[in-house]
Amino acid sequence: MESKGTAGMAATIDAVGEFFGHDVAQLTKCGAGELESAERNWLPRFFLNTMLHAHLGRPTHHIAIGYLRRVEVAFEAYERGRKELQHFVETDMSTISPYFRALSSFESCVSQSYQALELLMVLFNRELFSKGENSDEEHLNLLYNRIKHLNKEIRRGDYPENHTGPVWLTNNGLAGQELSFSFDMCRELLNKLAFYAEVFCTAPSDQSRA
Repeated sequence: MESKGTAGMAATIDAVGEFFGHDVAQLTKCGAGELESAERNWLPRFFLNTMLHAHLGRPTHHIAIGYLRRVEVAFEAYERGRKELQHFVETDMSTISPYFRALSSFESCVSQSYQALELLMVLFNRELFSKGENSDEEHLNLLYNRIKHLNKEIRRGDYPENHTGPVWLTNNGLAGQELSFSFDMCRELLNKLAFYAEVFCTAPSDQSRA
C-alpha cells in the first residue's frame, strides 16, 4: 500500500509537471559534474601580463578583454547552475525557483561561451566548426540560437507541448526540440575556452616574438 508521504510526493510531481512542464517533473538528478580546478582569474592575470610582458596590438587587445570576461562569466554561470540544480533535486519539488535559477544560469553559460567562441573566430579569421559535423561547438551554436531567438519562438507558438519553453534541463544537460547539449559537452567546451584564456594570459610580448 502506498504511504501518505509517497502519495503526496507523487501528487506534487504530477502537479509540478502539469503546471510547469514535464521537463521539470522528470528531473531526478544533477548530471552537471564539477569543473576542473584551475586558476580562473584571467582578467587580472591578463592585465598584469600586459603591463609587464605582452603588448598586444589592436584589435587583439580588445578581443582578449571581451573574450576573457565572457569566459569568466561562463564558468561562474555553470557553477551557479550546478549548485541550484543540486538544490532543486535534493529538496521538495514544490520549491520550484531553484530549477528556473539553474536553467537561467546554464542559459547564461551557453550564451557567454558562444560569444567567446565568436571572438575566437574573429581573431583567427575562420570558422571553428562546420555545419553538420555534430561537434560540441555546433551543438552550442544551435542551442545559443534557440535561446537568442526566444521571442520569435513565442510569436510563432513553437513551444513544445508539456515543456516550460524552447529550452529545458534534463538529467544529462540542456535540451530543446530536436537539439541537445550535454553537461559533458559543456564542460569539455569550457576546458577548450580555458585553454585559450591561458594563452592570452601568458602571451609573450611582440618584441620577444620578433
